[in-house]
Amino acid sequence: MKTKWPDVPEVVRWNKLRHIRRERKLTQAQVAVGAGVSIVTVWYLESGFEERATAETRKKIAVFFEINEGDLFPVDMLGNRPRAEFLNNEIRK
Repeated sequence: MKTKWPDVPEVVRWNKLRHIRRERKLTQAQVAVGAGVSIVTVWYLESGFEERATAETRKKIAVFFEINEGDLFPVDMLGNRPRAEFLNNEIRK
């Protein structure tokens, strides 16, 4: 399923897990149980700590939402910013 992401401020743009969870009116606990992960894992991912998630965890969550993993976790992140964007900004300084 392809999800159309709304235009949102940069700070929020990368937190697609929280967006889709709220769009589907689910709690973090419901996502955790449905995906077979801990609620702490869901909280970490929604808080921008995507690098802590294993490939298996990302896949479980994507399967639960019936969404392409690349859409849910689109880029290599540094915190809440794409790594490439961060590095480009650092080089320009």
